[in-house]
Amino acid sequence: MLSILIPIYNYNCVKLVQKLHSQAVKESITFEILCFDDGSALYKEENRKINSIPHCKYVELETNIGRSKIRNLLAENASYDYLLFLDCDVEILSMEYIKTYLENLQDFNIISGKRIYTAMPPADTKYYFHWYYGTYREVKSDNFMSNNFIIKKSLWQRIRFNENIASYGHEDTLFQIQLEQEGILVHFIDNPVIHIGLDSNDFFIEKSNESIENLLNISKKETLSDKVRLLKTYHTIRRWKFNHIFSFLFPLIRKFFIKNFTGKRPNLLAFDIYKLMYISHVDKSDNDAKNSWWKSSK
Repeated sequence: MLSILIPIYNYNCVKLVQKLHSQAVKESITFEILCFDDGSALYKEENRKINSIPHCKYVELETNIGRSKIRNLLAENASYDYLLFLDCDVEILSMEYIKTYLENLQDFNIISGKRIYTAMPPADTKYYFHWYYGTYREVKSDNFMSNNFIIKKSLWQRIRFNENIASYGHEDTLFQIQLEQEGILVHFIDNPVIHIGLDSNDFFIEKSNESIENLLNISKKETLSDKVRLLKTYHTIRRWKFNHIFSFLFPLIRKFFIKNFTGKRPNLLAFDIYKLMYISHVDKSDNDAKNSWWKSSK
């Protein structure tokens, strides 16, 4: 009945699998838990213990194939009609997590339980910005995220994750758009997982940059401007030619942004402006217009 699918990358998943297994057994359902390691360098020996748990399978891939491909590969190997996707770096909050999903299965094709963050900030301040952003932005968003959702396998076979997205970021956005094009809306319920795999401040900013670059690449092939607030705002400032100013200023003031984001009181409005400046700076398709603007301004 239920295939629980967990892509693993450099994370110890044994406790998560044990908890999921215990809850599935309690519900007396037919299930499996598939864990595919996507070319990790860490925790392989620990995660091999998963194979000793009944109805669980752990497989190691020699090379990293990316977030979209690994999810599709897991789904292709799933045996049952419903697919529950979870990220490896989450913690199950509810003792009735599996039961809550099962109670909603008959009414919806795809259900998201969403994610939350710990009530208290991390003790190590180098992880604070990720926690702060997640707590005050991600948790309040209704955007679909692939870290905690269940979908009918027949629907996944029609949609799938877009494997042309090789780098990090916005594969969830494109997946949700593909669902909407099919007339299917994600149903959100109160069944969250806690995101415990926080990135360091510097790495979180680096991943945000990569996500913005990926968003630009996707937007050249797909219509996303009315779906993604950052793109919508960026296209507005492009019409007013402010993107050239943003691009010019970005290298000059970037370090002041970073100082704020890695400090004790990060400003999320400043982070919004930072992302607008960064997308202006890296939009290579606008180089000709940018050069023309600088020449005419001299």
